[in-house]
Amino acid sequence: MAAAATVLMFAKDIAAIAPVPFLGETLALSVAVVAAVESTKRNGVAAVTLAQQARRLNEAIIDQARQGSITDDMSDALKALYRELKRVKALLETIKTRGIMHRMVLSKADEAVFVGCSNIIQSTYATFMIKAPISMPQRPNRIEERMAHRHHYFQHMPSSSNSDGEAVSYNAPEMNKQAMAAATRAVPFLGGILALAADVVATIERMKRNEVAAGTLAYTARRLIEVIVDQTRCGIIPDDMVAWQALYRELEGVQALLEDIKIYGLLHPMSLSTAEEAVLIGCSDMIQDTCL
Repeated sequence: MAAAATVLMFAKDIAAIAPVPFLGETLALSVAVVAAVESTKRNGVAAVTLAQQARRLNEAIIDQARQGSITDDMSDALKALYRELKRVKALLETIKTRGIMHRMVLSKADEAVFVGCSNIIQSTYATFMIKAPISMPQRPNRIEERMAHRHHYFQHMPSSSNSDGEAVSYNAPEMNKQAMAAATRAVPFLGGILALAADVVATIERMKRNEVAAGTLAYTARRLIEVIVDQTRCGIIPDDMVAWQALYRELEGVQALLEDIKIYGLLHPMSLSTAEEAVLIGCSDMIQDTCL
């Protein structure tokens, strides 16, 4: 598994980094949890979310360790995470040992453990992103690599209407390059936010969802793209890093949820679950706050 190989590659160096001497073990545990979830072939939201967030955290830890920017705050967050990962790993081993590897649903108790671990992973990831903003460009750079392959999306994105009813086309190549460079210096992962917002819009449109929550999210994401493009042309992108980081994380989470829905064959369900709807509405609210 690629993730496991990456951990083995960095484990010795990472383990020696103060003030988190057990960082390598935390990484190894996190990778083991991902592998265990995948081996149980679970398709429940709790299990899938846990694996997805653990993968994302692995990348963040490796990025931080490469830069030598693990802080005391991160150490405290990782201690709680390490304990929770051990608990989840033990639960997964128990599930496997009892021969219920392919059980369709988790028990309420098992699900609660998974959800609890996901919450701690999310909290740890947030600590990493807030305490070490210098690492933020690294993940968006990966997204920007994907953007190169779907450059046509920005060039040929279907026209929409802005709040004044005028036709709007999100044509990235037409943007003022100097303004974009200035904005990117202020918010290094701005391109990643744009790409994620476009991904969210495109995914919702492909899924042909007609719920209010999905439609509102697609509309607000389009509006966010308009605002970023307009502000960039004017060279007045605010440099409130905390707000941008929060929005980036939220968009990333929503896109992951949409991908999970798509992957697990729920492309055209009649309605969203209450939890999924809450995530989409929460992202819409955050986009609106950022636009304001």
